[in-house]
Amino acid sequence: MITSFRILAVSVGILVAAFAVSGLVFPSLARRAFDFLSRLGQRFESRCFYLPFCFGCFLIFLMLGLLLTQSGSGISPDSTGYIVTGKNIFLGNGFYAAGGLPYVAQPPLYPLTIAALMHIGFGAEQAARLVPILCFALLMFPIFSLGRTIGGFLTGYMACLLCLIFYPLLLVTSFAWTEMIYIFISVLSILFLVKFGKGNGAGTKILCVAGLFTALAILTKYLGITLLVVGLIVIALKNRSRLKRTIYQALLFGSISVVPILPWLYRNVTLTGSPTGSRAESTIGLLANAKATIGATLGDFVPLDYVTALTTSVALFVIFTVCVKLYSTDRKILSKYPVGNYILILYIVVYLVALVIMRSLWHFDSIGTRLTCPAYPFLILVVTSFVLYASSRIEVAPLRATLFSAIAIVGIFFLFSQAPSLVGFYGLASQGMGYNSPHWRNEEGIAWAASNAPDSVVIYSDRADAVEFRLNRLCRYLPYSGDEKGIEEFFEELSGQEGAVIICFKEDWRRSYLLSNDEIADKNQAYNLLVAVADFPESTIWCMR
Repeated sequence: MITSFRILAVSVGILVAAFAVSGLVFPSLARRAFDFLSRLGQRFESRCFYLPFCFGCFLIFLMLGLLLTQSGSGISPDSTGYIVTGKNIFLGNGFYAAGGLPYVAQPPLYPLTIAALMHIGFGAEQAARLVPILCFALLMFPIFSLGRTIGGFLTGYMACLLCLIFYPLLLVTSFAWTEMIYIFISVLSILFLVKFGKGNGAGTKILCVAGLFTALAILTKYLGITLLVVGLIVIALKNRSRLKRTIYQALLFGSISVVPILPWLYRNVTLTGSPTGSRAESTIGLLANAKATIGATLGDFVPLDYVTALTTSVALFVIFTVCVKLYSTDRKILSKYPVGNYILILYIVVYLVALVIMRSLWHFDSIGTRLTCPAYPFLILVVTSFVLYASSRIEVAPLRATLFSAIAIVGIFFLFSQAPSLVGFYGLASQGMGYNSPHWRNEEGIAWAASNAPDSVVIYSDRADAVEFRLNRLCRYLPYSGDEKGIEEFFEELSGQEGAVIICFKEDWRRSYLLSNDEIADKNQAYNLLVAVADFPESTIWCMR
């Protein structure tokens, strides 16, 4: 199946490229092709076409999201935090995540949304699955509107279709993560900032709406603060010499954006001494994180092998050369480029730079598709808008055909990279991912606890989030390795329990800092409270004597 998609992608791409290259020999052919595209774009500017188009995309995206998650959303450690916290909010227990720990690592909007959906009859996992899928489907409306605003109707249509086949967006939709919610809200925020930046009047009402969506973005991800930075820069650039108006609008936008998150930050400081929760310092430097960001972004758009890199580099060089030639004939071409594109470029740069800096200061997930994905819809919009803008400005048919040829080559490899990824991802996602995967559904240690640990028995684990999600009951974390006081308190707590079960996994990324099987056996010699009752390939079960 994957091979068939590759053959199809390459075949279509070669045909398009051959047609484009023929424009160098037959200039009139290239001119007619672009004239046809222009007339096609004008015909599709009718409301009776673009509204059904957006609604059709909404339905397709909705069905695609439901199909990908037919075995449930992908569940990661972060996902269990959202789901368990949402469930606790619904039950009136407050913001507490897996293991009974306070929920502080992320802002509260996603768990609150889960709890709200539970009040109308959804289960916690169902709600966590539904929210990203709805945001993914609804994304088509602001994406089209933003594309139309910065580049015209054809930009909006193409951006929607590209998002439909873009693997990273499907990935973050298929997991119970905040990324797709954040993408949807951030596109809305940037849409209104673009409208504010383009407006001739004061645009205060539009700015307030942008501030509202920025506040929601910050309540979804702490990196939403980048939208605040972009908004303040846009306000300063638009007003320029009008200092009083700049200060007034900056204070208004900043207040609307920041005030809603302040009670949450105060609560976190009270609980942990830090506004975003206690975090370890990063062990990865600035340069390494910058390299990881560039690698992740390029890898998500084009596969990073030598042939692809060489071919794409040549095509991009041709595109750059044509653009330089275009600039030399029309010096004002950049000033004519729609201002909304510059706002999108500003956000892409601010977001990725902030991501690199924060990952260099604090330890959290390594930079990859999940963290860079919020910049991708804007990158798709900017590239699509630029291609159409540059093509429309070229008067010489052979030069236009050259540009079209190079763009077609880049498009070939984009299709080449996305098609097999989508096919393989569908096969993986349809079975379930993360803690919903067949591996975790059939994990023997958890299955043992489900059959042999009654509700009166307290369960501990180094993967308390996984165990709590699979068993749907409270599971506590093991103490930190090397924390002698914490280990002593742990065994004292065990001595007061009527019964306890420990599920300790043998291979785990937490192995470096939570109590391991060997350490449990070593420390137990002094207390003689535990005995290993079952040993499975991936986990060991300890019980009270």
